[in-house]
Amino acid sequence: MRVLLVGNYPGLEQESMRRFGDLMLQGLIECGISAELWKPTYFLGRIAFGPVALRKWIYYIDQFFIAPFFLKIRSRKFTLIHICDHSNAMYGLILGRRPWVVTCHDLLAVRAAKGEFPRIVVGHSGRFLQRVVCFSLLRATCIVCDSKATENDLLRLLSTSNQVRKVVAIAPNRKFSRRSKREIQETLEKMKLELPERFFLHVGGSQWYKNRLGVLELFAALQEEGFAQHHLIYAGKPLGSDVSDRVAQLGLSDSVHSLVSVSDALLEVLYSSAAALLFPSIAEGFGWPIVEAQLCGCPVVTSDRSPMNEVAAPGSAALVNLDEPPKSQARKVRESLLGSAELKVRGLESANRFNAKLMISGYVETYTQAVAIHDSSGFAVH
Repeated sequence: MRVLLVGNYPGLEQESMRRFGDLMLQGLIECGISAELWKPTYFLGRIAFGPVALRKWIYYIDQFFIAPFFLKIRSRKFTLIHICDHSNAMYGLILGRRPWVVTCHDLLAVRAAKGEFPRIVVGHSGRFLQRVVCFSLLRATCIVCDSKATENDLLRLLSTSNQVRKVVAIAPNRKFSRRSKREIQETLEKMKLELPERFFLHVGGSQWYKNRLGVLELFAALQEEGFAQHHLIYAGKPLGSDVSDRVAQLGLSDSVHSLVSVSDALLEVLYSSAAALLFPSIAEGFGWPIVEAQLCGCPVVTSDRSPMNEVAAPGSAALVNLDEPPKSQARKVRESLLGSAELKVRGLESANRFNAKLMISGYVETYTQAVAIHDSSGFAVH
């Protein structure tokens, strides 16, 4: 079997999807499967300039009009095509009779386009794009979901009850483990960086569902619940004006810090040093930081909703109800962190459920099933 992995257009700057593609490629090769990773390349994107909106449309031309032509030619040499990100599912429509598998990481954009998040406004082009994504997903040979929550959304929104689906949890796309005090100090000295003695950590981008404002409100409430000496570090994209303005309003400018473009080494140090990871996301497709933190022995505070409470096994994390006020959430966190030693042990046990070998095994099983389905339909590909 020869497998072509289809990655993301570089202009999207989606680091997590880049890492997922690389992890898949490495895992397939290690288990003896012939595989290659193909990504759309810059064509018009090389000369893109001007406002963000204009560049977006230039990138769309690269992604949806130029790249499919090259993919169609490239795919002829392979038994099966695996589109690694469901947002590119429309590529499957040009593959002819070849079996193709798509990974559905989440359906948040589809849900937003359908109006399930009233505060999120999606324009005409965005709604059209999500309709195309849905149309394309329904024509995949097999769909793989990162979590049961994503599969449930798929069934609810796309009526895929008769389509072949499989839930394969994704493995951490980097190797994480708890760092010793000496290793932490050496890394910080190399980076010429100092960390607060006590701090909570949030890891993630600036997307609305990451709930950065909710993280801040929870932190402010925690300061009134016995954690007045603690700081808060946001690791990821720069803080938006909404968060920065609220920090000033709360008088927390000296206690809230932002680290941008965090390296793997520094992220491991942050996880190993933090009092807890605050990850009260509104929604996720999976929630990598939960697993990463637990592998580093960092207690996790996350939302009591799927898939967060699916990724964090029962008893392995402090779960907060986002419908409750921050003060109530903070009291729950304080009680949970009193048993932080137990949270660390159970967290590590929970995180060890997710590994690359199991993930690759699940995908190989799916590939085999997809090829068999295609062969039985009379469209055998060699």
